[in-house]
Amino acid sequence: MAEVAASLVGERIRASDLQRLSAYMPETVFLMGCDMRHVSERIKALDRAKHLSIGNIIYATPGVWVRIPSFHIQTRMVTNGEYRRFLQDIGEDGVPIVEQAALWRYVWDDLAMRVQAISMPFRNADGTVTQHEEDYRACRDFLQAYVNSIKFECQRLLISGGEPVEGEDAADGGSLTFKSDGSGTQVVPVPRGAVLERLFSLAEYMLRGRGADEDDNGSARTETAERLAREYPDPASVIRDVERIEDGILKAYESRTDRRFRQLLQQKKLEVETVVFLRRFKAAVQKASSLHAPLPIGEILYPRYWTSPSGPAGGGQKAMFGRKSKRVPWEDLPVVGITVYEAAAYCAWLAERAGVDVQLPTEAQMERASSWPQGEGIRAEARMVVDASWKHLFPWQGHNERDFNFYFGKRGEEIDYYFVPDKALYERLVKDTSRPLHDGKSIAMLEGFGWQWTCERYDESERRYGRFQDANYPLFDRLEVFEEGGNGPVPVYDYKPWRDVQSGFYVLKGSPEVIGGPGLTVRRYAAYPLRGYRNVGFRWVVPGFGE
Repeated sequence: MAEVAASLVGERIRASDLQRLSAYMPETVFLMGCDMRHVSERIKALDRAKHLSIGNIIYATPGVWVRIPSFHIQTRMVTNGEYRRFLQDIGEDGVPIVEQAALWRYVWDDLAMRVQAISMPFRNADGTVTQHEEDYRACRDFLQAYVNSIKFECQRLLISGGEPVEGEDAADGGSLTFKSDGSGTQVVPVPRGAVLERLFSLAEYMLRGRGADEDDNGSARTETAERLAREYPDPASVIRDVERIEDGILKAYESRTDRRFRQLLQQKKLEVETVVFLRRFKAAVQKASSLHAPLPIGEILYPRYWTSPSGPAGGGQKAMFGRKSKRVPWEDLPVVGITVYEAAAYCAWLAERAGVDVQLPTEAQMERASSWPQGEGIRAEARMVVDASWKHLFPWQGHNERDFNFYFGKRGEEIDYYFVPDKALYERLVKDTSRPLHDGKSIAMLEGFGWQWTCERYDESERRYGRFQDANYPLFDRLEVFEEGGNGPVPVYDYKPWRDVQSGFYVLKGSPEVIGGPGLTVRRYAAYPLRGYRNVGFRWVVPGFGE
């Protein structure tokens, strides 16, 4: 396993390294999604015996035949060690790659991943629900959008967690009344309104990235934002505002959580992204030479659950009595706690270093790799017969008699709770739940090791693959395709990723927990793209590589 983590952390990255760490998927026609008529009798029996509700899970992804070109897909998820190499890499100009504003403009604009606006619901103190509109149309890159997302979240939490004190002006600060321990109340001075705007304008200004100058329209701050940032006389005044906002955010969480979570918050053992950002920003300001010096982006954006840009001290490995720990090395675990933009930035960096195109996978690529025979490619003849029974819903089909619940528990548990402490158990789990391929390789971590970012959008209109109902959607007509046992050719769509810029959510694949179901390969989920999650990682794809 150490070979995996060490493979992309050396001095050079070669295209052959990527080929060695990936599996080849030839061009094919395959069944994307699934209907109950496509499910095998064995799986239907399992569904009945264990009450898995497979029909409800696959409802949002009805079966449709699609054609996708060849690609290589990483056999494992990107690890902490591999991602750390990205954070530590230095460009030819001596500036860390992650510090360069051009990288974040690239993933925001060139990859067409910008967000227009998002409506986030929140519950008011009186129990009513309000939609909080987050507008990102004026943002010029991911960094600006991310800072604004933290500001919006602070606003949402403060509004929903406490009641304004009557007669106070929220524009310049004010106080909020919070419930204490579910009974009494306490009044907390919390800066809001113009104070929040000024603080986060400063954060945008200081995180603009090295190399950004006044002529750089992609990242230079507007005169208004810079003026707001200059209203702070010194770092101490910034730190005071950060601490007051942090206190209000914690009070908002405490007022809405049960005692167990409240204690974890108070003990600083529960990671909350808004609070993590505020604490990291405060620490960076304390070390900055001035409020006009760029902050090290890596120290703010490193994965949310790392203790530093280098991860835990010693990678979490401690020697005891001269013996090496039996725990899974931290460097070998999948990286989690990054946004889809940070995952895309890693792919862009890897593409530059290896000299080949590297991308986040599409929904179709993830499903083809996890559910369809590796060798069922398109041949030269004018007719092709496909069989829906080739479709795999589970990673153990065809090679393991145990089902998903055997490994991860009927209620679902986080994988590191059981397996990270023991390297041998972890390796066995990786092997048993991997999909073996005919060339001796296997695709691991498709189920049970974390949801995985893809490059595609998600919205309600795509719940049942609405795009394929469009008469103008391109058909694959190079040959006729017949389904086994069918009477005539079936329509095959020339798959195009769903990237409607009006959509604010991204598709996720995989399942870290059972969550009431078996973790099917056809499961989809939506997550806010400007957030990092403890159970979300990613893997890369190289289109058409090595044919």
